[in-house]
Amino acid sequence: MNPALLHDRDEEDYPRPLKRQKTSYASAENGLLYDRYTIAWICALHFEMAAALAMMDEIHGQLPRRFNDHNTYTLGSIKNHNIVIACLPEGQYGNNNAASVFTDLKRTFPSICHGLMVGIGGGAPGKLDIRLGDIIVGTRVMQYDFGKVMAGGEIQRTTTPKIPDHSFGTAVANLRARQEIHPSRVPAILQERMQKLVNYHRPSAPDHLFRASYEHDPSMANCQTCDQSQLEQREARRSCEPKIHYGGIGSSNQVMKDAVTRDKLAQELDIICFEMEAAGLMDVLPCLPIRGICDYSDSHKAKDWQKYAAAVAAAYAREFLEALPATGDASRDSWPNARPPEQADLGNRRQQLLESLEFDQIDSRKTTIKTAYSKTCRCRLSIHTR
Repeated sequence: MNPALLHDRDEEDYPRPLKRQKTSYASAENGLLYDRYTIAWICALHFEMAAALAMMDEIHGQLPRRFNDHNTYTLGSIKNHNIVIACLPEGQYGNNNAASVFTDLKRTFPSICHGLMVGIGGGAPGKLDIRLGDIIVGTRVMQYDFGKVMAGGEIQRTTTPKIPDHSFGTAVANLRARQEIHPSRVPAILQERMQKLVNYHRPSAPDHLFRASYEHDPSMANCQTCDQSQLEQREARRSCEPKIHYGGIGSSNQVMKDAVTRDKLAQELDIICFEMEAAGLMDVLPCLPIRGICDYSDSHKAKDWQKYAAAVAAAYAREFLEALPATGDASRDSWPNARPPEQADLGNRRQQLLESLEFDQIDSRKTTIKTAYSKTCRCRLSIHTR
């Protein structure tokens, strides 16, 4: 080719090199990373999720959202368990919303085999001495608002109790046996994990249980003016540490705020706690509900104990996972596509490397770089073609 022609041709006449195709490190790599997560930790409220995050040993980098999954996740780990943390949409509670979140989560993370529903609940004091800040572990869940409405408005319940699956059931029994010999680690975990989060410490607000027949005045914001003579007489506890109770949980799409109904259902269904999400989750996947008691499921509700109740529930969940053996699929060594630890979180590492290249005013520097002159390097081309 005549070199002179090289100089006379416009730059647009040269075939442009093909653009390098972007390689999606997320496709194959993330497909394996999704499979690493085997435990779902579900919360209904933002402060419950904050307590969950405080319990993690590690927080992992995010993975791309799958198609038709509207959830937002935080990924982390405790001991040998990789965990997906999800919170219900702000202002949306109940069994139906919980089931929807859990269904999308299971589709995105197909190796999820168990779920934890961790957060606050209302106690049903009766045969057990349940106090604010205690922990309820649900060994059985009854959805008490599901059934047929009969003559006179009576509800004939058609649901059967939902119980955790065999592996979770044996893990709970194992942990209970340990706690008979050695004290629960919940107080130590709270000290280790929540010390700096002062809003999650045990509150100074009084723990008052009013008689079931005494209703709160709805015009009053708190119980400071409530009749103290209507308080149930209970012995003072020697310790402020939370006690752990195991038993049935009542689940519904409505908040329980009536003490008379509370006592009636507690006796009929043998339940010690009321909440709003566990039944929905257990319809999708084996689930263990863990609840911190923040009120007594009556009209005397207050928010003073909510964050502490969320913290104690999260602390028990951590103790449970510490004692729960990892499944074979969760073990890095047993996975056919296992990677060494330094490659376990490629997405997060890539982001760290990109951030390490940043410097002050990087965007303005980019805009000041002038484009190359149209005939830059033409002399090199002419030399090599002679």
